[in-house]
Formats: sequence, structure tokens, C-alpha cells
Amino acid sequence: MSDNESRQFKSLEEAIRYVNNLDRQGKNYSAGLMQINSNNFKSYGLDNNKVFDVCKNIQVGAKILTENFERQQGGSEQKKVRNALSRFYSGNDKRGYIKEFNHDGKSYVERVEQKAYKVPALLPPDNNSLDLSISKDIATVKTETNFIQRTSSWDVFGDFK
Repeated sequence: MSDNESRQFKSLEEAIRYVNNLDRQGKNYSAGLMQINSNNFKSYGLDNNKVFDVCKNIQVGAKILTENFERQQGGSEQKKVRNALSRFYSGNDKRGYIKEFNHDGKSYVERVEQKAYKVPALLPPDNNSLDLSISKDIATVKTETNFIQRTSSWDVFGDFK
């Protein structure tokens, strides 16, 4: 959340108390599922309570990421996505590419890329038939056979230990 520390809390109240304390200290922090940076709270109608509303947090995180992507000028679509991820992570197009010692020498952008997989397109419903077949263009997800799960399945980056 702050000072390169990740925290898990036993209750919502404990989390709110913690971020309120960070606020009083003038710290910069990120909170909630999408790790929304405190500098964005006011612009998106968040505060130290609302940031922990799961739906609101995901909605704001998706909006920030979308805006970051739409701001990108030139380059391939993938470069724009990667720059948007870097900006989401750090507020600029560079920091998200820097390899980090505490993440096995991988950058934020690399960690996101490793978790990516192709999601099939959602097609409009066809009232005449229900086709449950799987399209051939759905990519398979790479799996690592020697991976040892040390965290919960929802912790895709292994930040919470």
C-alpha cells in the first residue's frame, strides 16, 4: 500500500483505520482490489471508505486503465496497452517496465503479461439455438508444471504472503 509494503486486513474497519493513518501522515498509497492510488481518489469520487467497495474499486480501476490507453499516441496497440499498464502502476509510461528485485526481477508490465490469456468474444444471444461449442480461436492458457502455489488463487501477482 505504501512504502513498498503490502497489507491484508482482518476487517474493513481495520483497513480504513490504516489508510486514514497513512492520510494523516501525508503518505501516497494505493488501496483496494485494483490498487487505486490515493492521488486519484478525489478525481474519481473515492475516499478512504469508498475505495474498499469492491464494485466501485473495479469500476474506477477499469476507467483509469481505459483512460490511460486512450491517451496513448502512436505505436502499436500492444505498446499502447503496455504503456497504459505502466501508467496505471506508476503514473508514467516508464516505471512499469523497470525490473523489480522483490518480484523475481520482473517488471509490473511483465507480471501482467504473464497472467494474460485471450478471452473469447461475447456474442449476442441467438434465440433460435444455443451453441455451447468452443471456438477454435480461443487461446490456451500457459501453465507452469513446476509452479508451487504459495498464495491464494486470487492473488495473481503473489503480493500477499
